[in-house]
Amino acid sequence: MLPGFYDAHVHLSAGGLALDQANLAEATTGEAVEQTIHAWADANPGDGWVRGGGWLYSAFEGGQPTRQLLDRLVP
Repeated sequence: MLPGFYDAHVHLSAGGLALDQANLAEATTGEAVEQTIHAWADANPGDGWVRGGGWLYSAFEGGQPTRQLLDRLVP
């Protein structure tokens, strides 16, 4: 620790872009993740990609989403 050392950076562009993505931070179960992804995809049918973040490890078996899960949710 150094006296007066202060790191005050922000990820402004990433934070701004995240506002237009599926927010999975409050989806604490697999079912809630599925509902959130479906709702976002339904509300944004013209987008070629479903983008999102904030997912919790505990919502997925094995701690991470799989390609198979995502392909099943949004083919």
